[in-house]
Amino acid sequence: MLNELLEDGQPAALLLATVAGRYRRIAIVRDMLDRGEPGTQIARRLGVKVGYGLDKLIDQAQHTPPSAVRAAYARLILAELDLKRGLMDDRLALELAVQELASRSVASASRQSV
Repeated sequence: MLNELLEDGQPAALLLATVAGRYRRIAIVRDMLDRGEPGTQIARRLGVKVGYGLDKLIDQAQHTPPSAVRAAYARLILAELDLKRGLMDDRLALELAVQELASRSVASASRQSV
């Protein structure tokens, strides 16, 4: 899917910002859940409607440990710095970051199923 978006001309920096935004939302939801705040309050804070999308976000946050969110943020910051400093090709920086994040998710899921 990432390859298709890039081939369609979507800028790597924009896609990276989209991924970072998702992790930001996960971090916010995770923090609010840990404080015992209800879904309606979470929806209001994020400016989203109560429903399927919010439910999926809450489910994702519940299954993402805070340490994983921090690690993902650190990796995304590194990718953004690589892009801004011109240390590597935009596409390569994005693909490496997404691949690493996906690998962590798969590893985490396999540990939970054991």
